[in-house]
Amino acid sequence: MATDQQVMDALLAKLYEVVSASDTITNVPRDKPYVTFTRPGVPLPPKALDFGFVTMSADQNALAADFAEFANHVPAMDRFWNPSGRSVSDEYWKVIDQPVLPIAALSPDEEAQLKAAQELLFREEKYQNPLNGRLEAVRVESALLERYREYETRWTLSFEKYQSALEDYLLRKDTDPLAAEIWARKGPVLKQAVERSYQAWASSGKNSVEQAQAVIDGLQRRGSARLWAERRERYRSHVRDDFQGGNYLLTKYFPQKFWATESGSSWMDFSFRHSEVHKVDTSTSVSWGGGAGISFGLFSFGGSTQRSRTDTYGHCETNDFSLKVELAKIPLRRTWLDAGVFNSRAWKFDPQVHPYSDQLSDGGNPPAGSMVAFPTAMLVARNLELGISMTDETNRAMFEHISASASAGWGPFSIRGNYTKETRENTHDYVMDARGIRCPGMQVIGFVCQVLPKCPNPDPAMNWPR
Repeated sequence: MATDQQVMDALLAKLYEVVSASDTITNVPRDKPYVTFTRPGVPLPPKALDFGFVTMSADQNALAADFAEFANHVPAMDRFWNPSGRSVSDEYWKVIDQPVLPIAALSPDEEAQLKAAQELLFREEKYQNPLNGRLEAVRVESALLERYREYETRWTLSFEKYQSALEDYLLRKDTDPLAAEIWARKGPVLKQAVERSYQAWASSGKNSVEQAQAVIDGLQRRGSARLWAERRERYRSHVRDDFQGGNYLLTKYFPQKFWATESGSSWMDFSFRHSEVHKVDTSTSVSWGGGAGISFGLFSFGGSTQRSRTDTYGHCETNDFSLKVELAKIPLRRTWLDAGVFNSRAWKFDPQVHPYSDQLSDGGNPPAGSMVAFPTAMLVARNLELGISMTDETNRAMFEHISASASAGWGPFSIRGNYTKETRENTHDYVMDARGIRCPGMQVIGFVCQVLPKCPNPDPAMNWPR
């Protein structure tokens, strides 16, 4: 019989493989991400995401501020999602505010190339400030870049649907006589969907966007002050008033209203069962918060409905368990952030402003710094079906605890709780019967994160001011 930790590690490893596998169909390079899973999940009702991406009402503004705070936590490199107390927006501003740049000058031709690349990717748009009613300018993604993001997301989802089905086949082919037949029927169809979505992405201006990005990446090595000024302008244009004495950076998700019926293609099916626990490769656990550590139970309990972690756990009897859920990997869109600065070697901190100890990452293993990784996408789940024995004494006792708790979860999933301080009522709950539990509501079960290299890492061969 598997222990709770073995079940958790195998489940997270399978989830990780689906969202991080190398592309073997269209050969699009994919960096291995760090995935930090929740314990338990964070309920995410659709009404919490009902805000505009440019213009919005005062009520929507409050929701947007709350989502920005939620999505922009810098995670600690912990076994599970654990906000460090720092924000992506503050760490990014620290970089672009007063960087020391190499002494260099772009030629008129290079300046023209840079301007053309920036204008291809971004444009100015007006929105009505809900606080004072005035029209204000904001730097947003161009129609070309928005279309690029849309088709990139479609390609990613089609590949991950293929990978999820492939993982099922590889884990079940030796014990399930129907596995080969199912894969023979589904595999070619899913592979063809990946190829079609890639062609659609390529036809949507993929090359033009990536060429413009390459121009910007190349010219930033020349220390272009214009480029850094544009980054600061774009950042400032996205600062919004939260109407509570503070500010936030407007942060979006994609596709908008991904939970709606007409956007059902955002979701993929995921399943896991007891016979797979000892077959899953958990050797890459450093990439998803697993591995050896303090033992815990699969059930979790808390007295708060908010987004705090809980450390009260209980054992689950998992003999002959099964799990089915719909998953979506939802990209986070921060138009105010240019992630290329984290890989650039053409800047450094002014030691009079930020001492060397203020580095974002030392590039170590494990890394240390003020922002060693930042979230690039949410893992969202819905329609959870957990098949466990409800006649088992242990599981019945756990549900007595759950019924008395404001929040509760199983593994990385939430089965009861709430999302925001704006939504006081209980927005997320389960239904139980003899076969187990069902929890239809949406929830975030983790974040896909980009890990930073050593940052800053100025190139000593450049001509730095003395």
